[in-house]
Amino acid sequence: MYIWLGDDFNASSGIEAKRECSYQELLVTNAALLVHERRSAPAVAVSSSRDENEARSLEFFQLKSLAIFDDIFEDDSFWSITVLQLAQSESSIYHGLLALSSYHEGSHESFGLRQFNLAIRALLHPPIDSGPVSKEVQVISCLIFFHIEV
Repeated sequence: MYIWLGDDFNASSGIEAKRECSYQELLVTNAALLVHERRSAPAVAVSSSRDENEARSLEFFQLKSLAIFDDIFEDDSFWSITVLQLAQSESSIYHGLLALSSYHEGSHESFGLRQFNLAIRALLHPPIDSGPVSKEVQVISCLIFFHIEV
């Protein structure tokens, strides 16, 4: 493999400057790993989990549930970027994701129900100082609720 170094050339010999790259296998391997990491790891990490169950549920969502949603929806960034970013600032989306993940995991039903109720409460009764909930947050929360119910 040769790497083009620009328009530089050796004026005395008239030969273009090229160098042989002996790290071709290393470059290909690193590129494959980078693509795999981008596809398998979420683009945004939500770090506002308050207890062990929330952390477990959020990790399950990021590692297992996201792969399913990314396959269903054509826009890869909606669930892995947009929804996770909103979960950092919107309680209804945060608790909704925890509930969805809990039901998807299939083992912590009481935790999932509590998170589902917290998500609905956050949507219906936002904190006074935060103002009304935006239409985008309402729609995304309802989309999460829909997936919980289905």
